[in-house]
Amino acid sequence: MIKENRLVARKREIALLKLLDSSLKSEFVAIYGRRRIGKTYLVHEHFKDRPFFFEFTGTKDLPVRKQVQNFVRELSQTFKTKKQEVPNNWGEALLMLRDTIETFPKLKTSKKVIFFDELPWLASKKSGFREALDFFWNSYLSKRNDVVLIICGSAANWMISEIVNNKGGLHNRLTRAPIAMAPFSLGETHEYLKAKNLDFNFETVAEIYMTTGGVAYYLDQINRGESAAQFINNCFFSEQGGLRTEFDRLFQSLFDNYESHLKIVRALAAHQSGMTYPELAKTLKIAPGGTFTKILNELEKSDFIHFNPKIGKKRREGVYRLIDEYSLFYLTWVESLGRTFKDETYWQKQIGKPRYHAWLGHAFE
Repeated sequence: MIKENRLVARKREIALLKLLDSSLKSEFVAIYGRRRIGKTYLVHEHFKDRPFFFEFTGTKDLPVRKQVQNFVRELSQTFKTKKQEVPNNWGEALLMLRDTIETFPKLKTSKKVIFFDELPWLASKKSGFREALDFFWNSYLSKRNDVVLIICGSAANWMISEIVNNKGGLHNRLTRAPIAMAPFSLGETHEYLKAKNLDFNFETVAEIYMTTGGVAYYLDQINRGESAAQFINNCFFSEQGGLRTEFDRLFQSLFDNYESHLKIVRALAAHQSGMTYPELAKTLKIAPGGTFTKILNELEKSDFIHFNPKIGKKRREGVYRLIDEYSLFYLTWVESLGRTFKDETYWQKQIGKPRYHAWLGHAFE
């Protein structure tokens, strides 16, 4: 029952995963989307009951030797094999996975699934992981017809530039278009909440959507019996509110040198009508050029901002707008109160005030 509830609003993604399983060849696919969106859960729920399902998750800033050590331990625990000596590099580690596949009984009804999660943390510079994975796929997995290889990451721009559009290494190795997971739409949010037996009216769903941005993990914080106001108070304005401490972690997990990303998001939150490229650069005192453009692209690909071009005008005359409802809500209501603020009736006191209606109109638009 939980499986159906959690996957109810991911019909497109589930259909794509089913295609991987039913094809007559081995498949290699990439999944990306921002933190807390439900990427890992989607793969777990779809493939978890398979006889052969191996998952390994990278750890941020962990040395290569430790990552490989964790990989060997996970391989041993998953397939109940004897502990083996830790290899010297990723190439040797993946040979151990190859040996495991070779000795595993043949499956008649499903494919073997290999899932590498948080790939950017595994494939750091000089780690050798990408080169080893490229060789593993090209020399072995691609020659079979019974494997689904899935790589996943939260840093959308990294996944696109380093994997999907990369000119070396894994270039053209993917067998399907990447699965880009976005936050739920307003309609999907309503469907998701209803499947969790949270039967709110449309107005309430809209208010919840305008504070969570349709992010699955944030929606999971709603308890049965709570009103929208109680949920918002508990998560944003109480002492233990989980979503009041999420904001900084969100950007830290997605972007290197994330402070520049935050400056742009804060600037756009303060300008409801949006800002042009030159206006942003001037306001933030950031030199126009490659680095600034790269940061804007990363925010856009991660569903935080949206670029609206002006027909017949130069690109720089188009407008960037903040479209992530969670960030807008946090910057409008939470950040200025400080980390020590707590008032479990705060949100009820704001409802109906002019500031509330101003935020409501902006967020709804």
